Amino acid sequence: MAFSVVIPLAPGEDMHPPLLAALAALPAGCEVIVAGAKPPAAKLKGERFVKAAGPGRARALNAGAAAAANDWLWFLHADSRVGPEHFELLAAAAAEGGEALRYFRLRFFDGGLPHRLSAAGAAMRSVLFKAPFGDQGFFVPRSLHERLGGYREDAPYGEDHLYARAAARAGVPLRMLPAAVGTSARRHLEAGWLRLTLRYQWLWISQALRDAPRRGEG
Repeated sequence: MAFSVVIPLAPGEDMHPPLLAALAALPAGCEVIVAGAKPPAAKLKGERFVKAAGPGRARALNAGAAAAANDWLWFLHADSRVGPEHFELLAAAAAEGGEALRYFRLRFFDGGLPHRLSAAGAAMRSVLFKAPFGDQGFFVPRSLHERLGGYREDAPYGEDHLYARAAARAGVPLRMLPAAVGTSARRHLEAGWLRLTLRYQWLWISQALRDAPRRGEG
């Protein structure tokens, strides 16, 4: 079953060659939509660009989803690493149907032991706290994306975390697929693994506490 790949681009960001090469082998009927302020310099044949209404990843994600032609949406980052095994799992998930937010494990394709620990921690966080992040490749039916109201454009950060929380709060199953999406450890390597890891944990936990429903609410 065909799906639409939606990739947000930050200002100055471009598509990464490994992802372009992988997406060139997408099954028939699938499409790639890149959304952001400016079209990327590196492009895939048949790729569509959608200009986001304003700054922020959430606006780009929502703009790309709104332009999608298929009933299933796969949200990726420009530096994601995927392959045919991911396409097969997504096709099977779409054929299975049902309203669920599906995602993959995380794998850093550079870095060392600390980053493998981070990937293991991300898997634990995703399952125990129902808090997968966007670099894990969210896969949802369009109907669910619309029911959730898309990504929170008013959030200063963590739109992916809030999206997953909204799904869980609505009673939507969050399901980890049996494969890993690769991502870059560049930010960890530049800022320092421990420093950035602690910052990310503080950010998502503090956001979760602020977003927690008050007593008497859902």
